[in-house]
Amino acid sequence: MAQLSGFLKFFLNPVLRWLLLTIIIILNFIAYYQDPLRYSMTPSILLMPNKWFAFLAGITTWSMDFLTFLGLEFTIPFTTILPSFWYLPFLFLGYGIITQITLDSRTYSAGDSLDPPPKELLPKSDRILLYGTILLLDIIIFLQLYFASGIADITKNTVLERIFLQRFGGMENGGLQFLVAWIGLVGVIVDIFSFRTTYLYEACMYDLPKSWDF
Repeated sequence: MAQLSGFLKFFLNPVLRWLLLTIIIILNFIAYYQDPLRYSMTPSILLMPNKWFAFLAGITTWSMDFLTFLGLEFTIPFTTILPSFWYLPFLFLGYGIITQITLDSRTYSAGDSLDPPPKELLPKSDRILLYGTILLLDIIIFLQLYFASGIADITKNTVLERIFLQRFGGMENGGLQFLVAWIGLVGVIVDIFSFRTTYLYEACMYDLPKSWDF
C-alpha cells in the first residue's frame, strides 16, 4: 500500500504533470509539421481536401491541448507571479503557427512522380513512433487528471457516479475542469485514429508520388 501511495505521489507530482504536458504540446506541433496529408488535395473522410482536413485536425488538437493546459493552470498553477490570462497569447500563437505551416505547404499529386518527398518529412517508421509516443503520453496525462481529481461526492456509489459523474469535481460543481478532463479522453480517441492513419499510410491512398513511400 505504501508503494502504491509513493507511486501516486510521483505520478501526480505537479512538475511531472507540467513537463509531460509541455512535451505533448511540442510533439503535437512536430506531428502536424510531419503530416504528409497536408500535401494532398484528395477528399478526406469529411469530403474536404486532406490538406484542410489535416488543418482542422491540427487546430482541434491544439485547442484540446490548450484546454488541458487550463485544467492544470486552474488546479496546480504553472506560476503565481504572472498576470491573469498570461497564457492567452500562446493560444493565438499556436493557431498562427498551424495556419502558417498549412499556407506554406505546396500540394502534390501522383502525376508528379519524380518529385521527391519534402526534405523535412520523416520516414514512416519514425512518424509511427512519434504518434505512438503522443498516444502514450496523452493516456498518461488523462490518467493523471483522473486520479488527481478523486471523487467529488463519495456518498454516491453507483458505477456511473463513481467512474464518470463525480470525477473531476463532479458534473454539477466541477465546471470547466470536468469538461476539460473528459475532452482529454476524446483527445486519446483522436490520437488512436491518427496513429492508425499513420500506420496504414501509403502515398497512393492520397494521390501522392510513389517516392513518398519510405
